Parts: sequence; structure tokens; C-alpha cells
Amino acid sequence: MELYKNEKYWKNFVKNIIWLRKHYEFPKERMAEILGINVEMLNRIENGEMPEELNMEIIFKISNFFSLNPKELFSEHL
Repeated sequence: MELYKNEKYWKNFVKNIIWLRKHYEFPKERMAEILGINVEMLNRIENGEMPEELNMEIIFKISNFFSLNPKELFSEHL
């Protein structure tokens, strides 16, 4: 089964969020605080669900905090 492009990018995003949290050794509470979301939403993201509340403002917050280009969050290799 071939993945849709957006599905591929979403899977990369999920993988990268998990990697960033673990790489910087942030507990979920701290990572959620950084992202400006609650822990429940972070759990949903890390489980591969796409919360309706996820928006570009959150994407920009993440990229700014980690000094990344927003596109990097969706790339295969961070």
C-alpha cells in the first residue's frame, strides 16, 4: 500500500517530535509546555493521531524552540 504524501510527512513529524523529546530528555510535561499544548494532546501526537487543535502556530513554536526550519519537522531525517 502506497502512503499519501501527507501521511508520510505526518509520520515523519511524529517520529521527529518523539526524537526531539527523547534527545533532549524532556519529560512529556515539559515537552507539552514547550509546544504550548497539554500532555493529552502530546500523547495523541506521539500515538500518530492528528489532533484538530494542531496548527501552524504550534509548528512554528516547535521549530523556533529547537532552532529548526519548520519543514525540517516533516523531513525523514532530522
